[in-house]
Amino acid sequence: MTDDRFNTLNKRMLDLKIEKIGKTTTVAVLILIFQAGSVRHRDIAKHVPSRGALSSALNSLLEEKLVTRQVNTESMPAQTYYTITEKGREVARRFDEIIDILKG
Repeated sequence: MTDDRFNTLNKRMLDLKIEKIGKTTTVAVLILIFQAGSVRHRDIAKHVPSRGALSSALNSLLEEKLVTRQVNTESMPAQTYYTITEKGREVARRFDEIIDILKG
């Protein structure tokens, strides 16, 4: 594979990742979990307008390993928690920096 084709392929792959986690809802959920450290699903849901958007955002964050999911089945009903990973912390910090720049 030539360097140009390789670079184009890498760029497309990066664009897809950015498109997936760069959605407004996904970024908002990432920042929320970043600020809370660990947060229950129902508490995140209070900040997202639709269940579909929330599901899509959380699945993207889990797929990219920016958050982890833990389910506590010892309580009734079961409680689902999302926790930021180190990679997620780094990405959230960068988004926070961008948000600060845009506010300024």
